Amino acid sequence: MKNWKPMIELMKRNEPLYMAYLLKEQVSDIFDRENIQSALIGLGFWFRNVKTAGLEPFIDVMETIRKYHYGIVNCFRHRLTNAGSEGFNTKITIIKRRAYGFADLDYFKLKLFQACGILKSAIGSR
Repeated sequence: MKNWKPMIELMKRNEPLYMAYLLKEQVSDIFDRENIQSALIGLGFWFRNVKTAGLEPFIDVMETIRKYHYGIVNCFRHRLTNAGSEGFNTKITIIKRRAYGFADLDYFKLKLFQACGILKSAIGSR
């Protein structure tokens, strides 16, 4: 049988870090749930645990979840997120940064189409 004493001592010395880890794991498990009722009940328990732990970054996350409660419920209900559009917007932002100083809109469109795989670059197609 393992000796748990060193592990328990380590948890006591690093209690805020340990609590943060547990809260992170708990909320991660909640968002993996398939059942909407189970997920919402789990969020309620998680909110209580966040308040009890008193860790400010998690309190901020809890408030954000409350602020966007409607969208989060829809995420559980429909299993859809805006990740695709967020990724596409990030791609556009990166291309805009690379094209800084170019005033040609057609060149920007070309770079956007290449980045999205709609057009193959002349170098890549050889």
